[in-house]
Amino acid sequence: MVQSFFFSRQDPEDIRWGDLAAFVEKDNLLNLKSPGLLLIGFPDDKGIVTNGGRSGAAMAPDKIRSFLYKCTPSPGVIPFSIGDLGNISIYSSLEKTHAEAYAVAEAIWKFSIDAQSSLYQFPVFLGGGHDFAYPVIRPLLDFIPDLRLVNMDAHLDVRPFRKEAHSGTPFYRLISEAPQLGSRFLEWGVQRLSCSNHHLQWAQNQGVKVLFSHEDESLNNLNSWIQKQKLGSKTEKPFCFLSLDIDVFASYLAPGCSAPAALGVCLNDFNRAFYRLSESFHIIGMGVFEVSPPLDVQDQTSRFASHLIHSIFTELWSQKHRQLKL
Repeated sequence: MVQSFFFSRQDPEDIRWGDLAAFVEKDNLLNLKSPGLLLIGFPDDKGIVTNGGRSGAAMAPDKIRSFLYKCTPSPGVIPFSIGDLGNISIYSSLEKTHAEAYAVAEAIWKFSIDAQSSLYQFPVFLGGGHDFAYPVIRPLLDFIPDLRLVNMDAHLDVRPFRKEAHSGTPFYRLISEAPQLGSRFLEWGVQRLSCSNHHLQWAQNQGVKVLFSHEDESLNNLNSWIQKQKLGSKTEKPFCFLSLDIDVFASYLAPGCSAPAALGVCLNDFNRAFYRLSESFHIIGMGVFEVSPPLDVQDQTSRFASHLIHSIFTELWSQKHRQLKL
């Protein structure tokens, strides 16, 4: 059960994230009365295996939790709560599992978007394979049709969807069903050695902006894309979803994934990009995908993923309160 991960030192002078967490039934989101973080896990890696990758990501949601709940709230941060919805049910059919993920994500978005003004909730979806980006993001487009989408990933994940979904198809599916998304979609940190020219041309033909890792003008190009998105928005800070595939990082940071990237991005590059995005967009939620504990080195990648979630949520939570004081 998820409750077993709610770590506590039983010390009121040393509060941990586990002390702030409580299990929430998926059908009882309306019972949440405190603002904060929502977590849900997708412990399934069949989509990775179907795409020719190595299995292991099914273990990630619980392993990430085991480190996340040992973190302390950052000093000076306004108190918040954590609602953990546990893990979705997994079926032998990936299509059926995706249908469950879609229904749960739809309920989360309906609740969290309605609650933005008075009961801020920030959903974090823990994969599992990156194929779950589709059932997470697709229902969000029904609530926010002009959503901006940022995928931080070594791969484009725009392989054509034919007979079955897998970890390489989520953004092909999304753009095929919602073509207008292409011009509001950024692929950041893509590895040239992992990018088919055919897939790149297809993405660019749909209006997708692709920024490769280690480009000399990477930050300037990111700023240009952001400014273009803001000019085309009806609101000062457009809504944005962040999809983070852990293989975007260099393998010395994240060795525990299906396809580790020796030449992936460093933490400094990620931080600069994230803070620029968070200044300009209202990041409404994020997914963390393809951490693979069995392929890890001393749990390094799971720890790293948990620390990223801690850092990202803390920054967004602090921004929210700074804005309310203005």
